[in-house]
Amino acid sequence: METGGQSVDSGQPQDLRPRSGKPIVVVVLLFAVALAGFGWWFTYQRTRRVAEFFGTEAIRVISDPETVMALVLRLDDGVTNEMRPRIEFAGNSYVVTDDKLVVDKGDFTAPGFMNACNSLTNNASYDWEPESKNTCEPIWTYALRFENDEGSAVLLMSLECPRVALAGEMDSIPLSEKIAAGFAGILQTEFATEQDGDAYDNLLDTDDLPL
Repeated sequence: METGGQSVDSGQPQDLRPRSGKPIVVVVLLFAVALAGFGWWFTYQRTRRVAEFFGTEAIRVISDPETVMALVLRLDDGVTNEMRPRIEFAGNSYVVTDDKLVVDKGDFTAPGFMNACNSLTNNASYDWEPESKNTCEPIWTYALRFENDEGSAVLLMSLECPRVALAGEMDSIPLSEKIAAGFAGILQTEFATEQDGDAYDNLLDTDDLPL
């Protein structure tokens, strides 16, 4: 109440409790949704061209593999009758002469292999310029077989003339020289003790490889 123009404290305690937290909760939720949307958009933009080239099913397997098998390839000469798995690409058949399990249920045993595999789903890891700039002839000496509950995908790799191709298709794409050099170091180290398939202990069944 007021006395003589001055405010007099009535002696009642003021309510100092914080106001409802609902507006803060709403703001936090909106912020979280915005972050999730940005993350989805960023991932989509980062992988869009790769997914268009290899297909979304293959990219889902490559980006989240349970197992990855590294394979050594040799062009099938059509003369030697070997009971070994083969991978088909662009009308040619490639014999799998050696293999090594490098990932088992998310356990990446080869140093740097996780980052290397992740790079295969990134647009920036490839050269999207016209083919006329790429005059070298690829030699498909390695492949990576990715597998999870959704399926499998096999990528052929030419590292001296850096290119990558999906098994069963007709086209390949130039790979960044830096990424190719990284894979070359990893794969050559993995197979350094192998001798032309003499230590071929774990051949895949032919039916497991996409044709």
